[in-house]
Amino acid sequence: MEAGGPRKVSLGSGGMLLLAWLLCAGGCARPPICPTGLPTEAAPMPCRAAEPGPLVAKVSHLEPAPPAALSSSSGYCQMNAWECQSSAAAFAPRAARRELEAVIAGDAAATRKGARSRLAAVLRELLGLQVDGERNQAAAQAMELFFALMEAEQETLRARRGLDELQAMQAFIAEAKSKEVAVLTDTTAVARRQIEMAQRLDEAERARRHLNDRLRLACGWQPQQPERIWPVADLTVTAETLDVEAAVAEGMAQRSDLLQLRQMLCRLDADTLPLARALLAQVDGIPSATTPGLRAWKSDRDLHLRREQLQHLLAERERAAVVEIADAVTGVELRRRQVWLSHQRVLTWRERTAELERQLAAGKASRLEVGQARLEALAAEGLLLHDVIAWKTALVKLAAAQGSLASESPAAPLPQ
Repeated sequence: MEAGGPRKVSLGSGGMLLLAWLLCAGGCARPPICPTGLPTEAAPMPCRAAEPGPLVAKVSHLEPAPPAALSSSSGYCQMNAWECQSSAAAFAPRAARRELEAVIAGDAAATRKGARSRLAAVLRELLGLQVDGERNQAAAQAMELFFALMEAEQETLRARRGLDELQAMQAFIAEAKSKEVAVLTDTTAVARRQIEMAQRLDEAERARRHLNDRLRLACGWQPQQPERIWPVADLTVTAETLDVEAAVAEGMAQRSDLLQLRQMLCRLDADTLPLARALLAQVDGIPSATTPGLRAWKSDRDLHLRREQLQHLLAERERAAVVEIADAVTGVELRRRQVWLSHQRVLTWRERTAELERQLAAGKASRLEVGQARLEALAAEGLLLHDVIAWKTALVKLAAAQGSLASESPAAPLPQ
């Protein structure tokens, strides 16, 4: 699918059954439903081996530290944000099934004549809009998993670093006791914190395994691919303020649910009236006076009323879309503010840690004081990363609200 092509949205399985009845009522021949040559599962993803590495906690240039070595035995495969977005959009099983429906409708349009041919052609257009909507949703879900997995992997590394620091503190306490040196702190607090850190490590391990499995499924990885995904993304937090009006205008122009209703209004006439009835029954829950068990009628009044229903529904959906996109922009800006505050907290703890390390070297501070400060700095860095990833996730939600995640063109990645 090329960038700039038609945008697509979801009707659901119930709508598909009703639309299929509209096409085939009256004893029409059923077109082939299993076109040959279509893959039933995704091909194995090329693996670029990776090793876990901590993220550099800098707001001005937050990005993953380079792996120490790229060995095929690491058990990880790198995946960047664009690869996640595009592979999930391309794999989307629901979209693939809608595409098969579009093939059927296209065959019907080519082989039939008159009103049935026109009805099938319009159905093919609406199914085409469905596909992009499904791909947009699949990409959004995968991207949220991608960033959640990134945070879980980093939480695992951070918990291990915390345990290393706590073990060093325990070693200092043991050495002090062996030399009968008084330790002016609650030594049991260090032990309790060590237990808590071990619990956090277990939770992070479970989370990363669960998220990895879900992301592999979302991106269409085959079961025989043993490697785990190592998410790689540019986490640079920009200071640029988003333009709400521009974001809304972009979404209004490309959201597939809006395009579907506009397309139906544009194509509405006596031939496509049954399709309008089915669409209204599906997307708005309006029970039609004409059901599959009754003979359909076509009248100027019926056509006028269906057009008015579609116009009302479109206006309602457009108002809701404006609110959704504007709220998403606000969410991005609020997350950016949280990143700034978290960054200030990191800076203060880094400064405090550096000061205590200088005092320790001069014999004016204890090893336990330094250890406590390092743990606080580590926790602050974790909160900073959490807020940065929340900002990136807010960008994903904005792009999904605009309907812009379904593009398979490398020229249109997730906005940074």
